[in-house]
Amino acid sequence: MAHEEYDRLPSHTTVVVEEYEKKSSRSQATFLLINSAVGAGVLSMPMIFYRNGLLNGFLIIVCIASIQAYTLGVLSRAASVTNSHSYGGLVMAKLGRHASIVLNVSMVLYLFGSSVAYLLIVGDSFETLWGYILQHVFQYGSKDGWLASRQFVIAAIGCTCILPQCYKKTLSGSAFVSLLNLVAFVGIVLCIILYSIQHILGLPAAARFDGVVLCGDLGGVFDTISIAVFGFQCHSQVVAVFNELEDSQVPRYLKVIKRFEGSSKILVMLDVILKSMLTCSIGYLLVGAVSYSAFPKSIQSNIFNTFGYDSVIISAARLIVGVLQIASYPVNHFPARKALSEGIIMPLLKKEPSGNGFVFVETSVFFTLSLILALSFTELGTVFSLVGGTSGTVIIFIIPGALLLQEARDHHQQNIRILFSISGGVLILFGAGLFLYTLISTL
Repeated sequence: MAHEEYDRLPSHTTVVVEEYEKKSSRSQATFLLINSAVGAGVLSMPMIFYRNGLLNGFLIIVCIASIQAYTLGVLSRAASVTNSHSYGGLVMAKLGRHASIVLNVSMVLYLFGSSVAYLLIVGDSFETLWGYILQHVFQYGSKDGWLASRQFVIAAIGCTCILPQCYKKTLSGSAFVSLLNLVAFVGIVLCIILYSIQHILGLPAAARFDGVVLCGDLGGVFDTISIAVFGFQCHSQVVAVFNELEDSQVPRYLKVIKRFEGSSKILVMLDVILKSMLTCSIGYLLVGAVSYSAFPKSIQSNIFNTFGYDSVIISAARLIVGVLQIASYPVNHFPARKALSEGIIMPLLKKEPSGNGFVFVETSVFFTLSLILALSFTELGTVFSLVGGTSGTVIIFIIPGALLLQEARDHHQQNIRILFSISGGVLILFGAGLFLYTLISTL
């Protein structure tokens, strides 16, 4: 089967899915890649430091960012070789139909898990506000009833504000959500840092940093590394970004490796990748380290749940995050539907499902299952860890590792074949190990 038909598979992302008609400059491509990576994952970054200490938390984020930068480069190079326009088309061209189906199944599960996280954040963001409305507007006295619970908030907002938007057959407003996501990310980072610093300065000098640990036990590393994996995922978008990138002058600091990689566009893309991962890392490190230093004994998996309700700025930021998740859920669901219909059902049944019936059934099942799980989970970090440690590892480590092994078989230089074989094998083993550990620890 020709792989070109798979090139029209969507570029899946938890934030925005678009097809770019114009060429992107280097700065525009960097913006797109950063915007694809950042999002709700920033809320759980402090948990990495809480479980591992300052030094180990720093090393986890830096190492995961470095590995993901490498695999993003692998995908960009493979896209250049195959002239593919999507991650699905790339995998179809290099690894075949079955691998493409595995990728799309992983995409659907990743997007589904992200949707569960969005509902949890909605509950965390609006639970207190809803409780205040019940008590002061409706004179509802009980704080323990289901009507005042987080579960009710999730179900009510999900069914009234989110579900109707998911039944739409076209994706609209994605550009606005994309811009809002990046603006909100910067605002959240600043709010968390300023509030944490304010809290530290308000403590007695002797009590500051009391409880901060430099290096935690290794058990925390394996339990939280998948949270970092979730936070950096932008692999579903990188092929589209690479294809629309303008071929410009190679940065001076990368000219030293030009003799190993002749394509200037790949080196320009490498510059985009490195700047994107560095920017994300700085934001995650600042949020994680500063908030952990301020609350070393009480960090929760959603950092906003750690903070009190005495700050108007934090309360406003909490509500903005909740509104963003309401807007992002339908945008997140749309590529999941496309991946299911075009990337899974069509290759298996040789026919793409269409019509209002499929949209209604798929949307209803997707939302209902995500709602049930959101009502069952209590910790946001658990969802991030499960999604990042399972479907995320397939998208980010295992499939790029398989692409490297395929590239090793096709390459004519012995030393390059050895390098690709080793790095590909390490990626697959790392991804498979993290996948199994996540499943075992969850079950």
